[in-house]
Amino acid sequence: METRELAYFLAVADELHFGRAAARLGIAQPALSKTIQRLERRLDASLFVRTSRTVTLTAAGQVLARDARAVLAALSAATARTQRTDAGHRRLVLAMRPGGDAGLLPAILAAYDREPDVPPIEVVFAADQARLLREGKADAALLYLPPADLRGLDSETLASETSASETSVSDALLSNTDAPPPHPLVLAWPAHRTSPAVAALTRAAVTAVTAVAAPDLGAPR
Repeated sequence: METRELAYFLAVADELHFGRAAARLGIAQPALSKTIQRLERRLDASLFVRTSRTVTLTAAGQVLARDARAVLAALSAATARTQRTDAGHRRLVLAMRPGGDAGLLPAILAAYDREPDVPPIEVVFAADQARLLREGKADAALLYLPPADLRGLDSETLASETSASETSVSDALLSNTDAPPPHPLVLAWPAHRTSPAVAALTRAAVTAVTAVAAPDLGAPR
């Protein structure tokens, strides 16, 4: 199965019209129809129900549409990461929203700089940090839960309200008046892609949390 075939299939799945899908792809409709037919033969499954008036996805088509989007998104992310590296810009990209670090960013960066043999870190500000991770445009992100969605991501909780000691950490972090409401703060990265640089950043973030919270840990509450 070729990525081109998946892209053609998704165009039809989105448009539910072969003519519009062909126009969107910039190809002739007969060529698109032949590609879909070839894909159906290869999969031994009907992907669309075609009538003279409508085109709808079959149950098999719905499954393929979901999985094809995930495959193409993963390929696009891998391409973006490779291009960043090949261009000579070896760096770790950390995404966050403005003010979304609970005042921890300076301590995290300082701790990261003490890690041996790590690439330079670049901080980018964005509203949807999780999307940047999934698209391969960032290596790690600082997120608050909710509203962030961690599907497809691994994470390390930096501040949580689930235990007494962690509550102390959260209180210390959120004492900054510019900090967001008290939601768990996590460092997240694409699942199964824990590079040495991301591992170093995780250690640095945990070190920063410990340093900020240490004066309050064990204090009477």
